[in-house]
Amino acid sequence: MKGAFYFIGSFLRWLVQKPSQSSVLAIYLIIFHISIGVAKSYFSESLALVVLIGVLAPFMYAIAKGLPLDCLNYEAAINKEFSVDSKSKA
Repeated sequence: MKGAFYFIGSFLRWLVQKPSQSSVLAIYLIIFHISIGVAKSYFSESLALVVLIGVLAPFMYAIAKGLPLDCLNYEAAINKEFSVDSKSKA
């Protein structure tokens, strides 16, 4: 539970600290919802493919950009964040 709260807090801080990336996320979510709506209206059999591509695309993009393998290890993330904070304060 502690890890979930940490990642939620990190996500909320990220929204404020990096507004350009946050706007890209908002645009992605809007396009994703529009594409699901269009697929549901016109192509009911391809809805599963649209959802699958929409869900996997951010992960594939992050992996292609060099996502660290320990990205979901909250202890490593906490250590990395505190080491960055201590370096910026020094």
